[in-house]
Amino acid sequence: MKANLLMRKSLLIITLLSSVLFAGRAQKNVGENDNRDIWALQVSSMSINYDLTGKEILKLSNAYVKMRTNVVEQNKLVDKNSNPEAFQANVAKNELAGMKLIKKSVYKLLKDEQADEAMLLLGSFNARWDSYQKVLIDLNLTEEELATTSKLLADYMKDYLLARKISEESGERFSGRTASELKTKLDKAISENLDQVNFADWEKATQRKPKKLVDKTITL
Repeated sequence: MKANLLMRKSLLIITLLSSVLFAGRAQKNVGENDNRDIWALQVSSMSINYDLTGKEILKLSNAYVKMRTNVVEQNKLVDKNSNPEAFQANVAKNELAGMKLIKKSVYKLLKDEQADEAMLLLGSFNARWDSYQKVLIDLNLTEEELATTSKLLADYMKDYLLARKISEESGERFSGRTASELKTKLDKAISENLDQVNFADWEKATQRKPKKLVDKTITL
């Protein structure tokens, strides 16, 4: 029963990916990436684990995309090069406001542990998640491959952020060894779902240090 439910949810996500991501690309130049695709895909992928309908997932996705877009635009109001300290302060202020905003949407749709887990992801503004998601979008994947690997990435990010949160709360430095072990586990799972060419491209791209998203286009 649980396996069938997961399969149905996986098919739902693939359908959402088609409507949110691939359909939108028909109006774009080939190879052009939009941050909205990245953010919508993140929400769709992590939502497989939760008790949400397709309509609720789309609602949460739209709220998240709108919030992230606004934060990026607000971040541009202070020039990073001319005043780095003011820039960082502005980013922190904008992300805090964005986190409070998306929290309202999350807690309307999810309860208890599921809501807390979703906020750990959606409130993180994590450059690693953004960058790795862009890598998957840039690979030559089928919709099903993209859905599967994006779900693996969302699960990895949950484990990564939780491990970092536990370290911070205990007053310890987040272990580089832990981060490396989690990435190795993700790579193994990704390799089982991609051909050799796409996996080689994934490995090469994700060996670079992720950069914080401060402009309309993510760069690795």
